[in-house]
Amino acid sequence: MKGLRIVAIGMALCLAVIAAVAAGVFTLSRRIDGESMEPTLLNGDRVFLTSIDEPERFSIVIGQFTATGAKVVKRVIALPGDTIKIDKWGSGPGVVLVQPGSKGPWFEVRNPAWETRWTTVGSNCCDAQGKLSPRPRKQVVPPGKVFVVGDNIGASEDSRKHGWFPIDLIDGAVSFRALPLSEFGSIESDVTLVPAKPE
Repeated sequence: MKGLRIVAIGMALCLAVIAAVAAGVFTLSRRIDGESMEPTLLNGDRVFLTSIDEPERFSIVIGQFTATGAKVVKRVIALPGDTIKIDKWGSGPGVVLVQPGSKGPWFEVRNPAWETRWTTVGSNCCDAQGKLSPRPRKQVVPPGKVFVVGDNIGASEDSRKHGWFPIDLIDGAVSFRALPLSEFGSIESDVTLVPAKPE
């Protein structure tokens, strides 16, 4: 009888711990809504954020374009002081170019997720606000702002639509996936900069 009571108490404690962990996951994590970061993050995933002062290039951040805007999740492509340009004509894939610090060589952003996710319409960039432009134009990212794009580049409403992303409206960087349990763990990134071909 005493042994059964100990087992019952042990099971109750285990269930209480599991319930507390589950409650913590749902309370402290953020839910991903939408498809703009596919295939990296899927609709319904839950992630944890790390507080940041300055975002790093290619970090995934959650924040807002405006103080009253909706929360979005995007990837940082260009940092304050970088020069950015997107060259995209017709139905083929586009080229996202960055000149770090606006000096020295240009680099092409290579994101494997983009390869099959460009839309069939042009998406040249950028105008003075960091939005789409009729022709490819170089723009310097202003202080206190970054340029962000979704991994699902053909279905993402990002800087190309809303302009520069204010750093002070970033809640944090996505650091860890909590759910689904099959994808539990850190989020790997294979986004890189490669030397751009001369124009």
